[in-house]
Amino acid sequence: MGASDSKLVFKKGIFRLSEERHIPADDPYWTSFWELPESSEDVFSLFSAADIRRTRDHAIENLETLILAVTSRLFILRHHPSFPDLEFAPERDALNCVRVLTRVLPYIYEKESLDEWEQRFFWGARRKRTRKASIATEVLFDEEQEDEPQVRLDTEDFEDAKPLAEELIDTLIDLLFFSDLTVSKQLHGKPKVSYAIWQSGVGCNQTVATTKEFESNRVEILRLLLTLTGQSMYMSAGILPQRGTMKYNPASWRVPYNTLVFKDPKDILVTYSLQLLLVILLYPIPEQNGEIQKNWYRHFLGRIHRPQDFQFIVDGMTRILNQPLQANTSYIPGTQSSVRFAPEMIMLFWEITQCNKRFRSFIIDTERAHDFIILILFYALEYKNDASKQGVVRMCAFLLQTLSVERNFGVNLNKIFEAQDTLPAAIRVQGFRGTQSTI
Repeated sequence: MGASDSKLVFKKGIFRLSEERHIPADDPYWTSFWELPESSEDVFSLFSAADIRRTRDHAIENLETLILAVTSRLFILRHHPSFPDLEFAPERDALNCVRVLTRVLPYIYEKESLDEWEQRFFWGARRKRTRKASIATEVLFDEEQEDEPQVRLDTEDFEDAKPLAEELIDTLIDLLFFSDLTVSKQLHGKPKVSYAIWQSGVGCNQTVATTKEFESNRVEILRLLLTLTGQSMYMSAGILPQRGTMKYNPASWRVPYNTLVFKDPKDILVTYSLQLLLVILLYPIPEQNGEIQKNWYRHFLGRIHRPQDFQFIVDGMTRILNQPLQANTSYIPGTQSSVRFAPEMIMLFWEITQCNKRFRSFIIDTERAHDFIILILFYALEYKNDASKQGVVRMCAFLLQTLSVERNFGVNLNKIFEAQDTLPAAIRVQGFRGTQSTI
């Protein structure tokens, strides 16, 4: 089947999703969602928003079966001994499952009346076929929702399983470090999943060998993880405080996706990695039995202490935030290409200064705080007239407030400022003489 033919068949299948009620779970139709798309563009262009909303509103049971089908196919592939293998466990199937989920989930989030259904479907008790039963019976997906009518096998053929969302997240994390999918192929006999750090940096001096294909696959998986954690993007601002979510939504400040698709895939990978890092650092862990739970990601960020690690972090942040200051062209309001993921980087800097006192002291005692003051003031002034960036402006003010709790920060501010010529034109005052605090 040619590319154009497969697209036509895929599109016709999408129409069936909303037009035919209660499509059986064992219908071969479901395999088309991971076998027919040739690329991410096929899924996102052919599976339109109108198609998804129509299915959600008029055939929700088919949407349930679709999600169960693609997640189960993904779980089966992850545990297949040959994955990724072109013949027996194709990489294409896994990526298409990831793409379909990334495409569909936001349209579930946007409908508030589905909150209860979503909680039950993704986080409710679940049973699935044992591995032995799965091998013995050729099925499209191997799980059984408690409230979903299914053709039952013997009771002993099923076992308790993690909630669907939990197993999906665990699977995606494994796939980010999976042999010959996102990291180099492991030697025979070695585990397929190796939690290796992709790049040298904090706590690691070695870089894992990679390819553009591995980086592209990482982007696909990270995008789905961001979708799973980005439900707040589809809620009104008034609802967010009631649900205990974070006050700042980095997704609303980031460079739009349509400007990223034409950039180097490595840039997209860095952007998504940074955004996911911020999500897990800022996530407020729900209380359990009245006890406050610790966010371990934030805890270990606060445990970083080596000066060389601090230097690496500072150099990386400065390099990114300095881009528009070093540009030869003028600063055009709203131009995102020069600042890239600057809002997220400012947020990360603020979070580190809040949860790591040693980093905050390092910034101030080595007088690197002066460089960051200039950068933060530049972005605050650059965005002050942009209504969509007012959150960034407020964050810049809070960041300066966080630094001001250190006594040495105030001492340094009272030193004479003699580097007027190094300031960007946007904040330079001709003939200025005074201290750093009066910049």
